[in-house]
Amino acid sequence: MRSKSVASVTRKIYFKQHLNFAKDPVLLHRCVKMFSDPTYFSLTKKDFEGIHILDAGSGNSGFLEIAMIGLGAGHVTCLDIGKQWIPALRTLLKKYAPPEKFDFVDASTDKIPFPDNHFDMVFSQGVLMHLNNMEQTKRAWKELARVTKRGGYLYVSLGNPSGLLEDAVIPAVRKYYNTNKEFKHFIDTQNPDMWKGFLKSLSESMQKRTGEHFAYENIAPLLDWDFCTMLQNTIQCPHRYITQTDQDHVLAMYKQNKFKPPRRCRRFVVRHNIRKFFAPLHFGDVPYLSKLVYGPGCLEYIAQKR
Repeated sequence: MRSKSVASVTRKIYFKQHLNFAKDPVLLHRCVKMFSDPTYFSLTKKDFEGIHILDAGSGNSGFLEIAMIGLGAGHVTCLDIGKQWIPALRTLLKKYAPPEKFDFVDASTDKIPFPDNHFDMVFSQGVLMHLNNMEQTKRAWKELARVTKRGGYLYVSLGNPSGLLEDAVIPAVRKYYNTNKEFKHFIDTQNPDMWKGFLKSLSESMQKRTGEHFAYENIAPLLDWDFCTMLQNTIQCPHRYITQTDQDHVLAMYKQNKFKPPRRCRRFVVRHNIRKFFAPLHFGDVPYLSKLVYGPGCLEYIAQKR
């Protein structure tokens, strides 16, 4: 698959996923809350007041934009390839802030159409590991750094680079998704109502064959749109270079692009679906098992440009 077509497929996949943020307020507000605490960035609310932010690879989810305006940012530039995502994002954001707070740009993260030292803060949220190859990822780092003002900040989020899930489970599931049409259809179409139907069938089968009562009504709400979107986000995208964009890569890229030593951003994510039972593990509260399953945990960093 050629680079341009890979990028187009990736954007199309995420466009569909991001529509779930508009239809499900629980998913949207969970993600907004994740970025609404300035101490997560080791900053204060004053650091966000009136600043110009670039969300490079924004898509149409909208949660980062809503969080940044809530922290007092003056303007957010949303950048992604193509134009399909723009009307959906514009419609969503109108509910939360005046339209003049945002502009929308059709461009790639590795070729940002703005001058040097233009933005006070630049975000790359879950983008760099999905580009066409590591060469493009390095070019994107250079572009993100170039448009960040001296004294400004660059934030990147790259996922978990190792552990049982990333080293073994997820690659196997992704391979099966790309080779089994029935499984691909299942992942592409699964939704909360479908999961509820499966659970109801399991409950009826257990009642019939063993006499046991399985309270599926209590479990079904745990398989919500947030859960369904997570599955698609993990499995559907063509490229996923998480194991290569590890801690050494992050630290090297910041240093190479003239940033001060980065600070790792960490916060406990409060969830409302089945993933809430794994949240302590993901945060590292059970060190031995956490490391086995999630490796070093999600790599989220912020650094100031020299």
